[in-house]
Amino acid sequence: MIKIIGLLVLSLLTSHAGALSKDRQMGAEISLLFPSAIVSYFDHDKGVEIALQVSPVSSSEEIDSTTADIHYRSYFDKKIDGAYWDVFSRFAYLDGPLSNSRSRARSTKLGFGLGLGYRTFNLFDNASMYWGCGIHLGAYVLGENQIYDEGLDFSIDDEPVILNIEFLKIGYAF
Repeated sequence: MIKIIGLLVLSLLTSHAGALSKDRQMGAEISLLFPSAIVSYFDHDKGVEIALQVSPVSSSEEIDSTTADIHYRSYFDKKIDGAYWDVFSRFAYLDGPLSNSRSRARSTKLGFGLGLGYRTFNLFDNASMYWGCGIHLGAYVLGENQIYDEGLDFSIDDEPVILNIEFLKIGYAF
């Protein structure tokens, strides 16, 4: 992991960032720190990106959490590169033991939020490769919160607040 981070930093320092070529309208990326897969559509004329992100998380054999986000990202410079603001919606599926009970429950939640992020292309001197980071803050508005056993290592998706910090997202535009 240290080698990957070192190569990423070296590439960022030596690359010449630029906007994504207009013939590249789709992208696929993964988050290296927190498991997730993202598929993006780039609208070059409006300077926006629409992204679908799926994050399957299983903290133990007893507990499962899966989230699916849809993001609308608008780039400040109206080109698909640099800083952006983000509006998102998150659907969460949770399955685990209930608090103060031996029974299990499955629940679904829906939330909304805002975010800020940054994306740069020409990673590793490849015009189609990109790196991104972002922070997202929101709240669940539908579904129950804090119903699972607090003694277990459960994801933040059981809480009413959505907080997502992404630092190492690497993708490829095609």
